[in-house]
Amino acid sequence: MAATGCLSNFQIYKPLTTTHPQMLALKNCLHEVKDWAKRNSLKLNDSKTKFLNIRTRNSEVKVADLNIFEEGFELESCVKSLGVYIDENLSFKVQVSEVCRRGFYMIRQLWQISAKLNSTTLKTQIVHACILSRADYCNSLYVDLPKQEIQKLQRLMNAAVRFIFNIKRRRTSITPYLKKAHLLPIKWRIQFKMCVLIYKCINGEAPEYLSTILTKKVTLESLRVYQDHTLLDRQQPQQNYKNRRFKVSAPKLWNGLPQSIREMQTLTSFKSNLKTYFFSQF
Repeated sequence: MAATGCLSNFQIYKPLTTTHPQMLALKNCLHEVKDWAKRNSLKLNDSKTKFLNIRTRNSEVKVADLNIFEEGFELESCVKSLGVYIDENLSFKVQVSEVCRRGFYMIRQLWQISAKLNSTTLKTQIVHACILSRADYCNSLYVDLPKQEIQKLQRLMNAAVRFIFNIKRRRTSITPYLKKAHLLPIKWRIQFKMCVLIYKCINGEAPEYLSTILTKKVTLESLRVYQDHTLLDRQQPQQNYKNRRFKVSAPKLWNGLPQSIREMQTLTSFKSNLKTYFFSQF
């Protein structure tokens, strides 16, 4: 009796062009995966296999629907990977909309029991667990997103703060209450996550595939050009959309921090001083 398992949650990333060899290489790769699964008594479900062509809006590389397996499958405009909705232009509009939709639904449910929650501390803990945890999940992907997308997330956070302090007037300024609850706005929460990740990369606490992306700026001691040994080498891409790459956005964000924060010796002190610095910026 032969047992057959299911092969799921594996991903293949490959740069593509419209040239025939590139498309043929992708087809051969997928056929090899299917053959390997068959040899190891695993089933690759063709109907659940999704293909996403990530490209810029003005890109000329448009991959037609592929008929790689017997049943074939179509190109997807958006797929879900590890809880994040990734669209073909990496705009993350679907991801932001989904986070806001679930967040506002949760806030409406919480308002119905707000009369029984008299403690501000308890409300803050609930907001952290049910709303901010979703907004903060993989939020380093939101670096340099258009302002309208960040504002959507900020409106969600403002609604959560109104619940915490029982604020029912729409025109009430939320900034003082953010500071009172010791909550960073969405913009700074994204930058905080990125800076912590950069700190780990520099100090050897991050995966190698990330750490090797960043390089420190060359110090010319003889000419005394750079006195700061913590600066990162920054690249300047020609296309605007490439500014969101980790290789480009990380040095820009890191070099903008005060030198005293970049030179922190421990991760705990770095987080503490970084958060204090961000609170002073709004």
